[in-house]
Amino acid sequence: MLEQFAPLIRNTAFTAFETTGFSGLEVNDLISVGNFAIYNAAKNYQEQRGPFPAYAKLLVRRSIWNYLRENMASSHSLLNEAHSLDEELNYGEGLTLMDSVGDEDPYISKHLLREDDIENMESYLPFSLTRQEKMIILYRLQGYYPQEIMQAMGLSKYHYYLLIENIKLKTKRAF
Repeated sequence: MLEQFAPLIRNTAFTAFETTGFSGLEVNDLISVGNFAIYNAAKNYQEQRGPFPAYAKLLVRRSIWNYLRENMASSHSLLNEAHSLDEELNYGEGLTLMDSVGDEDPYISKHLLREDDIENMESYLPFSLTRQEKMIILYRLQGYYPQEIMQAMGLSKYHYYLLIENIKLKTKRAF
């Protein structure tokens, strides 16, 4: 039965995912919700509800969209509450809101380092960095967000934040 409704589940999941943009969820999460909706449809179906395909289609769409709404509402709780920029985030090891927002300080020039200066960054800093650490700093100074940097550099979220922690440790030791 899942094979029959697989195209519906995939199309609904991809449409919902693309419509909401980056929600912190993956398409596979939404497909799993759709698969479970088909299971529930088969388990709870009664003939007076009309033809099964129409009932299943309604249940799949409703389940996927409800799941997205529920999970996106919790991810937007930061918008509905006041938080300190120095408050540590739940999903990052030692990361603060300021780390994820970036720096809008007018005294810090986003053009402080040119791209050709990446190899000469040591002359600006009293400690050495790996090439990836230098690139992360360069991207951040240019105003890129962590998600954009991870995508551009092909880094996993874990590896990106590990590199950020290394940069912080080196900075703390130097100063």
